[in-house]
Amino acid sequence: MSSLHVRVATLEDIPSLCELLNQLFSQEVEFTPQKHLQEKGLKAIMENPTVGIILVAIIEQKIVGMLNLLFTIFTALG
Repeated sequence: MSSLHVRVATLEDIPSLCELLNQLFSQEVEFTPQKHLQEKGLKAIMENPTVGIILVAIIEQKIVGMLNLLFTIFTALG
């Protein structure tokens, strides 16, 4: 069985991440896959570590999953 590895995403991962988002958005009625917008959003997160972090899951050198963790202020607590 192949091992799963997790690491922080890089700009070079954006094409693979867009493929994953395309699969997700193809199943969601509310969203339409738009690669240029997905690329822009992913890049904005990666280039601004105070906004969030994207992790990728890798099996056999292929990105098979991602986690998009965005940092926000919880308004109920201030």
